Amino acid sequence: SRALGVPRHMLSCCCWGANHADNVVFVDGCRDAPESEALESIALPEGTFAVELQREASATSTLGLDLDKMDRQNLMVVKTQPGLVSEYNKLAASDEVIRKGDRIWRVNGKTGSADELLEMLATDKKLHLLIRRCKEKEVYVEKKGKTLGIQLVVTEKASCLTVEKVNPGGLVATLNEKTSDDRQIRVHDKIVAVDGIQGLAPELMKQIKEKDSFILKLFSWDMS
Repeated sequence: SRALGVPRHMLSCCCWGANHADNVVFVDGCRDAPESEALESIALPEGTFAVELQREASATSTLGLDLDKMDRQNLMVVKTQPGLVSEYNKLAASDEVIRKGDRIWRVNGKTGSADELLEMLATDKKLHLLIRRCKEKEVYVEKKGKTLGIQLVVTEKASCLTVEKVNPGGLVATLNEKTSDDRQIRVHDKIVAVDGIQGLAPELMKQIKEKDSFILKLFSWDMS
């Protein structure tokens, strides 16, 4: 992991939430994380890396992350903006750069809901993060006049669709039974493109509804 010192902040963190609007959080001030919450020297799961960020007390700076919190258990990086994270990325090893599709798994030694992690990102002066890389997969779907049999979370400004439920006996559930684990569509997955077309969630949903067959590109993570 790498540590980066930057000026005291007014944290700017743009999140897509379930209220169908962007929530922009501005926090004037921060607190120290307890020493017990610092990252321990432990073996990290495959696809996981540690990041240490430090806010200092001389000026202001933004965190510089757009985050998707449509899944209450999953805080995903949508985009990096100028700020603390972009400065960290300039010095980070290529395999430790924070990028789109990364999941913020732990903040200062703690797991929690997307909202709980956001609160820590907004208030803690020292940030010890565990980041999990997403696994990208493509799944061919042929509806044959049927519905997919999944529930998706759709909001106007999100750039992906969140899989909220896979209905037993539905088309996707049946496909999952016939394919390997790394090609299954699961709860918490993010649909980020349909037949190579990216866009806002309503456009992705339109593509799925209008086409009888298509290739879905998804981001997924180990949610343990």
